[in-house]
Amino acid sequence: MSDLARGPRCPVSTIVIEPNRLVLEALKHVLGADPEIAIIATAPTVAAAPLRRLQPDVVVLDLDELRDVALETALAACSSASPRSRVCALSMHHSTRFMTRALGADAAAYVVKDTSPERLAEIIHALAAGEDYADPRLAVRERFSRAGHGLTAREGEVVRLVAEGLTNREIGRRLAVTEKTVKNHVGSVLVKLKVSARAAIAVYAVRNGLIA
Repeated sequence: MSDLARGPRCPVSTIVIEPNRLVLEALKHVLGADPEIAIIATAPTVAAAPLRRLQPDVVVLDLDELRDVALETALAACSSASPRSRVCALSMHHSTRFMTRALGADAAAYVVKDTSPERLAEIIHALAAGEDYADPRLAVRERFSRAGHGLTAREGEVVRLVAEGLTNREIGRRLAVTEKTVKNHVGSVLVKLKVSARAAIAVYAVRNGLIA
């Protein structure tokens, strides 16, 4: 079972902002297959989206199709029109720097387009439940800096492996320690970073400069 939190039982109201017709139809097919996700509108641009009127739970925004609009401007417009909405930013870029820009501009999730359809649906539910998401493949590419956050060297190793998506048992095998020891390390990391779920560790690291 995924570590991502599942959303509420009522359908997650979602607006998809995507000007590319083929990509839009693919997203509608993927998300429409989940009965707990309701696509209530689509639009080619943020300006054209009925965000202020509909106030969706989640906005799926394709960062690759913003044309002449900076991603920071697009995300700010989403937040201004619908402050309660969680923005799921999609991109083809496997770039830690690009992900950091998006998360720093208040996107709740950064999802690379090669993510599986099932995983994307899980992320939408997680966002509706108040969780954030950063692609762990990008989050672990860079050096993890522990300065100023009170993490031990071993806790830093655990953070990297959690961000890779490993279970406690798998981390234990990698580090040659017991699963219980790993569980204790994870609990300590959550307390020190002041986050409540494993999925939030990578996001916290990006947003707070733990990943250089």
